Amino acid sequence: MAVQREVWLNMIEQNLFDDLLTKVQGALKDDSAFIYSGGGVTTIHIPNAGAPASVTEGNTTYPVSTSERTDADNYYSLTNLEIGPIRVGWNNTKQLSYDKEESVLNDNLQGLSLRAARNILNGQYHYTAGKYVATTGASEVGHAPGATGNRKAFTAYDLEAALAIMDKQSVPANERALIIDSTMFWQLMNDLDFNADRLPVQPIGGLGSIDLYGVKIIPVVNAVFATAAGVVRAAGNAGAATDQAVALLLQKGCTSFGMSDIYANVSDNAPGMFGNTYEASVMVGGKYRRSDKYGIIPIIQANA
Repeated sequence: MAVQREVWLNMIEQNLFDDLLTKVQGALKDDSAFIYSGGGVTTIHIPNAGAPASVTEGNTTYPVSTSERTDADNYYSLTNLEIGPIRVGWNNTKQLSYDKEESVLNDNLQGLSLRAARNILNGQYHYTAGKYVATTGASEVGHAPGATGNRKAFTAYDLEAALAIMDKQSVPANERALIIDSTMFWQLMNDLDFNADRLPVQPIGGLGSIDLYGVKIIPVVNAVFATAAGVVRAAGNAGAATDQAVALLLQKGCTSFGMSDIYANVSDNAPGMFGNTYEASVMVGGKYRRSDKYGIIPIIQANA
């Protein structure tokens, strides 16, 4: 009787991760160099100029009164993110057809990078009257983690409304970006798909490099989520039924983040583990750069 043979491939299908950190790093202002120049830095301070002096016209009384400008201190702290340790037993290093150690290390590095990027985005978010926009489109199913019910879709009008606020803030027109989750992105694309003559409208560039109204559109798997009261949800939070997804319109010079290198540690023949352990950590933080929050316009899902 013939014996049936089975074949195990010598490679493993890796877990999938959104390359969010690379996308965020390109759109935001990076303060990471100050982490290393200061040594042991846990807080980054960003001095903000106070209100400028008023201009007088037709003054005839001298000397004029003198005043001082009171500057502000805007700052954010770095926090440690850690992953692992993950054990890989000696039997798994010898008996498997694929390299499990390399796969676990990839999980640690990619997972930590993704979480760091989510933390950086959350730090840019704010909920300030007159400085955010609510979506106005057709009813769509809510897609924030834990959300139920319907929300209004993201439309080109919503982006225009956010740009109008940014223009009134005298924010530079260059280096503007919209970081938007994939669901809201396709809502926007659907809104742009046909004009009044039912002719397809194609934004400039390909997916991932789309330019619309001078804004670089950056689609990501998940961006920012907030409660119905406008409080940001921490990355990894299960969320609630009333939560809302948020897109961020950003001007690079109005953003800030700092991040250390990712430190990976491999303990070969870890005592008591009968194998090796793998762990990684990083220090990261971020915040809107200006204390007046100019240059960052959250576009928040409204209830349908």
